Amino acid sequence: MAAYYRSPDRGETMTTVKLRLNTELELTEFGVVANVYDISDRPQEKPVATKTAEEINDLVIPAGWASNAEGAFTEIDLDPGRYIIEAILPSGELVREELYIEESAEPVIIVLRSEESPHEWLGWQRFVGSVPRAGDAYERRLKTFAQKAAIEVKAEVVSTAMVPPAGQGALDFEEPDALSSRGFFFALPGLKEVDFVTPLEDLFRITSATPPPNVTDPLISYAWDEIYEVYYIDTGFLPGLAAGPDDWRCFVFIRGEGITPQYGVLPVPWPQVDHSGEATVEVLVSRATVDPTVSRGIDPGYRTSVNVRDRVVGSVISYLGAGDLPAAAAITNKARVMLFEKVANPLAAAAGAYALLSTERTDEPEEWHEWVSNLMEWFGWLPDGAILNAWVILGRREGADYLPEARACLLEGYRRGLPFYSQGVKLLLDGLTLFANDAKAEQKPDEEVEEALKVVRQLALRTNPRQPFTTVLLG
Repeated sequence: MAAYYRSPDRGETMTTVKLRLNTELELTEFGVVANVYDISDRPQEKPVATKTAEEINDLVIPAGWASNAEGAFTEIDLDPGRYIIEAILPSGELVREELYIEESAEPVIIVLRSEESPHEWLGWQRFVGSVPRAGDAYERRLKTFAQKAAIEVKAEVVSTAMVPPAGQGALDFEEPDALSSRGFFFALPGLKEVDFVTPLEDLFRITSATPPPNVTDPLISYAWDEIYEVYYIDTGFLPGLAAGPDDWRCFVFIRGEGITPQYGVLPVPWPQVDHSGEATVEVLVSRATVDPTVSRGIDPGYRTSVNVRDRVVGSVISYLGAGDLPAAAAITNKARVMLFEKVANPLAAAAGAYALLSTERTDEPEEWHEWVSNLMEWFGWLPDGAILNAWVILGRREGADYLPEARACLLEGYRRGLPFYSQGVKLLLDGLTLFANDAKAEQKPDEEVEEALKVVRQLALRTNPRQPFTTVLLG
C-alpha cells in the first residue's frame, strides 16, 4: 500500500490532523509508532509527494489517558482525502482506523483506542505483550486453567554482593572487587541445583566487610489471579542501596515446585527520564504450566517478565523486547536529547543506544557515538556501555587499531558482569564469536576470548530473548 503526504508548501488546502492513542498507560509525547496511508483515488494531474517508508515510521504519537493538554497530540498536515491511520503497539496489536479527512481551517482530532487489558493492574504487561489480549484469548485460558497446574511461586530480591554459592568453590579472580558485579555471571553452573526450600541467604557468601543487606523479605504481589502475579519494586523498597550502583546490583529470583529456578535483572534505581520521580519496576510471574496434551509447542519454562514504567522511554524498552527495533529507534530519535544529553539515567540511555545501533545504516560518525563512549567511561558498573561501544567501533572501522579496541571493549563488558539487557547478551555473544572465528581462521587462537565465549554461550542459551531485560533459566 502506498503512503502519501503533501509537503506544507503545497498550498492552502491542507488540513492539520492531531493524533493520539488512548491507552491505560501514560507515555507522554513519546508513546507509540504510527503510520498514515493515503488510499485516496487522486487525479494523476494533481502532484502528490510520496513519503518514504522511513519517514512513515518516524511518526510517533502520544499514548495515555484521554487528554486535551498541550503536547498530548502529534500534529501532521494532510491533503483532504481518505486515509488509514494505524498505531503499532509493542504487543503486536494494530490499532487502525479508516477515515476521510475533509478540508478544514480547524484541526481535526483523531483519537485511536487500544484494547483494554484483562485486568487494570495488567495494563503495562498487556501493552508490552507479556499477557494475552482481553476477551476471547484470555477467557479461553481461564476456562482451560482447571486442566492445568498452578505454580506456587516464591519471589525474592537478592543484592549483588555475591560470589558463587558456598561449597561450589570460589573462582580465582585476580580482582576480588569485581566479584560484586560478576558473581551472578560466573555462579550460573552452581545455581542450577537451587531448590524451592533452600533459603537464598544460605547459597551465597558475602565478600565485603560491610555489604548491603543480602536478601530482602519475600516480595508481596500487588495483585494476582489464577494465571499471573505482578510484583511492584521501587528503590525505596530495597535495603542498603545508598552505597550507589558501583557497589551493588539487584536480581529477582523466582522459584517454585515443578518449575525451573530463574532470575531476572532488576534495573534499579530508575529515575524517570522526564524527571518526574522514580519509575516503578514491574515483575510479572506466570503461574500456569503448559499442558503438553493441548500445547502445540514446547514450553521453555520462562515464567518471569521484568519491565519499567517509564513515561518517556517505557515504549522504547518494550519495542526492544518485542524485537521491533525500528520502532524503538523511531521513538529514541524523538527523545534522544532527554536520553543522552545529561546522562541522568544511564540505563535508559543504553536502551536508546541499542535501538539506534540496530537501525544504523552508515559508518559515518554520529553524535550519539560519543555518548556511548561516555556510557562506557563514566559508568564502570554498566556492562552494556562497553558492549555497545565495541559495536560502535566495529561499525565505524576507524584507524588501524579499531579491531583491538573493539575486542578490548567486549572483554571489558564481559568482566563487568551480566548485561542489563538481553540485547546486550546477544551482542556480546556475536562479538566474541566474531573475534574467536577470526583468530581461528588465522590459526592464532585467542584464549582470552575463547574462555569468555564459553561462559557467554551458556548464558545466551538460558536467556529469554523475548524480554528486554536479561532473564535467565538456571536449569
